[in-house]
Amino acid sequence: MFFTAPHIQMKLKQQLFHQCVLLSMLYGCETWALTEATEDRLAKGQRRMERRILRVRLRDRRTNTWLRSVTKLNDIVECARRRKWRFAAKVAALNATRWTQALTIWTPDATRPVGRPRRRWADEL
Repeated sequence: MFFTAPHIQMKLKQQLFHQCVLLSMLYGCETWALTEATEDRLAKGQRRMERRILRVRLRDRRTNTWLRSVTKLNDIVECARRRKWRFAAKVAALNATRWTQALTIWTPDATRPVGRPRRRWADEL
């Protein structure tokens, strides 16, 4: 595999990770309601890939900060938040007649179920 090959430079692996893997993992993240579970799942997936790139096992007891300092990859959760804020700024600049703007501020007429309300897209903004 490309990422685990020892003869390939880390810089090239970083570029490929940012151009392919990160984009695939964050596809559509602008519309997600980022919960702690979602953020945790994204972060775990990225750390697992970083360990595979460096060919480091969990038994080697390397910290996450060490992994990040060696791979120099951007944090996937921060990228998702940045993309969401950028999308929110675009939606805020739209006319009220656009579907994107109308669906963002739309409130359904139905009653909510009993219990704690689910996290919504706008709750994070």
